[in-house]
Amino acid sequence: MVIGVHGELEYGVVIGRLQYTRPLLGTFQEDSNLNGGESFHGSLGYRLDLSGPLSVGFLASGGATIIRYHNGINGSIGDTFTNVSPQVGVIVAPNYQLSDHFSIQGGLRYYKGFPAGDRGQAIDLADISVALRFTL
Repeated sequence: MVIGVHGELEYGVVIGRLQYTRPLLGTFQEDSNLNGGESFHGSLGYRLDLSGPLSVGFLASGGATIIRYHNGINGSIGDTFTNVSPQVGVIVAPNYQLSDHFSIQGGLRYYKGFPAGDRGQAIDLADISVALRFTL
């Protein structure tokens, strides 16, 4: 499980978004080799108004994910490594307006990762989210 925060700026039907996400390490299996990580992404897209209070955002996105892990087995720590993977992806974000300031927003994200060097590995990222959105 991960936790994330994002900020959006809308101008007409154009959407800009910055997002930060990090894993909740306590939700991973005890024998997981993950020590931590975070991802940073920026997106630009278009909001399509459907009917009444329902709209859907379609965004192209890019950024990077950084993970820290170790290669120990049977409880040993082993060596610690950091992997950085640049990513490009898409976001589909349905939004249901409850009032002038509150809405329920969903999100489907998929990012394709690429290795950042000879020893790096690609990190693909996909998630589904539901959030209560506050609009100023």
